[in-house]
Amino acid sequence: MLGRITLGLVNKDGPLTEAERSKLRSLRIEMDELEGDIVLDRRRKYHVAFRNWLRLGMEVSLAGVGISSADRAVLLENRDLGTGGAYPGSTAGQFVPLEFSERVTSAMAYAGPMFELATVDDTVSGAPRGYPEDNDATVSGVQVAEHAQATIQDISGVTQVQLKAFKYGSQMIKVSVELLQDAGFDLEAYLARRFGVRIGRICNLKFTAGVGTTEPFGFLTQAASAGTAAGASANDGASAANTIGTDDFSVLEASVDPAYRGNAVWQMHANTLASLRKVKDKQGRPVFPDLHAGGEDRILNYKVFVNPSMAQLQPGPSSPPIAMTTLAFGDFSKYVIRRAPPIVQRLPEKYVEYGQIAYQMFWRMDGNLIDGAGGAVRTLQNVF
Repeated sequence: MLGRITLGLVNKDGPLTEAERSKLRSLRIEMDELEGDIVLDRRRKYHVAFRNWLRLGMEVSLAGVGISSADRAVLLENRDLGTGGAYPGSTAGQFVPLEFSERVTSAMAYAGPMFELATVDDTVSGAPRGYPEDNDATVSGVQVAEHAQATIQDISGVTQVQLKAFKYGSQMIKVSVELLQDAGFDLEAYLARRFGVRIGRICNLKFTAGVGTTEPFGFLTQAASAGTAAGASANDGASAANTIGTDDFSVLEASVDPAYRGNAVWQMHANTLASLRKVKDKQGRPVFPDLHAGGEDRILNYKVFVNPSMAQLQPGPSSPPIAMTTLAFGDFSKYVIRRAPPIVQRLPEKYVEYGQIAYQMFWRMDGNLIDGAGGAVRTLQNVF
């Protein structure tokens, strides 16, 4: 009805009256509001079809198992919306709906903090993508006198960081036919959790300590060091170099430009955090009281995030001595994670003799610290 009315007004001979213009404006508003409902309905249908596909598969079998023709049409239509085949072999899988992706991403954040702290850019394909950066942090404007000529200062260090799409897989997860037939079993939530934690662990490792070329550049690889920790001996009078004291946190904080501190946090291993809770002053009082209050951990009023991919404090010296990066501080939103569309594969024939159906997920990603070498993140080392 809206289409017919609009077409009639647009094709009218002669100028529109004020009433007809008003009608067109109201139609535009109504169609804009209707578009959101159409999108939500489309997402809902795809979500339902995807859940049915997980249990029943795409094609109807001799036993009558398989999704409906309406669900099949929805899935095939969404796979063809500008994504085609993300890479060779992807035709056996399904591009997942937004709700499933959000569940997987939530599980990834549970497996490591990078998906929570970094800037995530979801793209429609895995083709190399450029991200511009510059190093203009020290350039200031100038005062200009009356009738004076304006000076020239081009933006410094304009470059482009190329992010690719390295493929990460969940490995196969087998589910029995009996379990699939249990009406109370939320298969979608189960798979999302397992996929997310598995892929989250490997990707968090790469985005933390990856060395580039054949894998992403981790922030530890790209961030400059603020030096070597002196240890907590200034606090308790006894600690060795395999500890971290208040002076070390102050040095690391000062190494990050104040422009980045407003969004800055600490990252460290869980065992390093546990060691910091035990650091006392010379009177036996905790030197990091905000790690003992319960709830959110803070040091120097910055939040602390546990990263299982970082090195932890060692119990004693080694021979020969080794240096490990045990602490990081800065604005990790300057680390960009680029993701191509995720793919879930249902493999009903792989373990058919066991009465099991296998599932696996692939997700192509890359990441890098993109701050124009501006020092958004700094690290601290301990020598053991």
